[in-house]
Amino acid sequence: MKVIRADVRFGMLVTAAASLSLLTACDTVPPTHKPETAVYVHHVYKPVPAPLSPLDDPNSVLARRSVYFSVNSAELRPVDRSLLQAHADYMRAHPTARMRIEGHADDRGASDFNRGLGLRRAESARHFMRLAGVADTALEVFSYGKDNPIDTAASEDGRARNRRVDLKYLSR
Repeated sequence: MKVIRADVRFGMLVTAAASLSLLTACDTVPPTHKPETAVYVHHVYKPVPAPLSPLDDPNSVLARRSVYFSVNSAELRPVDRSLLQAHADYMRAHPTARMRIEGHADDRGASDFNRGLGLRRAESARHFMRLAGVADTALEVFSYGKDNPIDTAASEDGRARNRRVDLKYLSR
């Protein structure tokens, strides 16, 4: 039987303990229970971001919520019809969604005329949405006329931005 000195035995014991501790710390096997809201990456759980609603995704067509009009017109432009169609598709897929369609006008003309023009613009958008299959009970219309401008510049560009309908989701 070979006799090992005490100081060597102590050194071997320390080495074994350190090795065991190192192996335990370097465990590459993930735990068996993983929370559904996290991802196991390099021994750390990282939260998984919730998926964005298409209404909140800035890259989605549904992030655009304004339809623009020509001077004294409530006629929808072709480019705006495709935007309204995308919102109608979303609302049909989400039957609890509700929307307020808000009509606006630029600063030229009498207040009563502009309120009526804003209402005709909102009704034009609502009519399109109804034809696209959205329930009438999911839509409401309102007109601000010229009272709620998005651009206060008295320029043609500023006025063009104010001739619009805004689509406001009341519920999703």
